[in-house]
Amino acid sequence: MPHIRVLPHPELCPLGDEIAVFTAAFGRLWCGWTCPQTVFMEMVFRPIEYLIEGDAPAQRALNRAPWTAGKLARKLAKHGLFLALSFVIGNTLLAYLVGAGYDHVDSDRIKLLDRVEGVRGVSKRLLAS
Repeated sequence: MPHIRVLPHPELCPLGDEIAVFTAAFGRLWCGWTCPQTVFMEMVFRPIEYLIEGDAPAQRALNRAPWTAGKLARKLAKHGLFLALSFVIGNTLLAYLVGAGYDHVDSDRIKLLDRVEGVRGVSKRLLAS
């Protein structure tokens, strides 16, 4: 049975065929169901959009309609709420990952910070050489 090449130049990426098959098989599972972007989009942002602009036909009608004060108010409210919510979510994630410092964090976060410092130390050594 002949080998079917997915990529035209396998010497450029020796695992190219395997990566392509793995992505085709499992990429949809990640991107469609478990990716945080999908979860936030479908469980947080889409309901807000439906609450402000209505369901899909109402949104299409709103997008086709001429600009009025009502349309502008709805669009500004939606995007303002999205921006505020994104700011809160992003800062919450950063606060969890960065923490307040060694004197205010528990041992699990110290281990995480030690790992991050270890990675930084390795990259500093690599850049110095």
